[in-house]
Amino acid sequence: MRTPQYWQSALEHIRAVDPILGPITIQYEDPPLTSKDRPFETLCNAIIGQQISAKAAEAVWLRAGKEVGHWTPKCVQRVSVESLRSSGLSRRKVEYLKGIADLWHELPHASFESLTDDELRTTLCRVRGIGPWSANMLLIFSYLRPDIFPIKDIGVLRAIETLYGIHRKDVDDIERTAELWRPYRTVAAWYLWRYIDSEPVLY
Repeated sequence: MRTPQYWQSALEHIRAVDPILGPITIQYEDPPLTSKDRPFETLCNAIIGQQISAKAAEAVWLRAGKEVGHWTPKCVQRVSVESLRSSGLSRRKVEYLKGIADLWHELPHASFESLTDDELRTTLCRVRGIGPWSANMLLIFSYLRPDIFPIKDIGVLRAIETLYGIHRKDVDDIERTAELWRPYRTVAAWYLWRYIDSEPVLY
């Protein structure tokens, strides 16, 4: 497991600029964000988590994992559609998982690390089933990019609504608030998630 080198600097920055989120980074300081360095697995996890609650996603992920075995393209290709559906996945999400497994060897994933955030999003979003949110989860949880802000994430929006009194549809106000946290919006998102659920998020 790999942790970001910038983490301590990010904590110092957030604590200096934001009297609301700063104390939360102290309350839930450990553990930091970590990467398993398994981007295909992270993408599969993100696809399963699309548009459902974190608890529901975790339950489906665990059930699907028993069917798949190891989250590799070959294992996802090998498991039957019926087995994946039995774990609680929609037919569309099964199609997405199968499609990404089939295409994985064609993607330039070996060079993902060297791409900018926008370049990687653009590359990934060409694949059916991967949208901006899933791409952001890969940027955060696999590549530990420091300044990713998943503005459409349900947990992030809930935390901002509660802490800052900003309605989740007030995108301009949310973006203005997030500007405080640059260049460490990833770390801010991590602690917004921790505020909503003390169990660390892991993709």
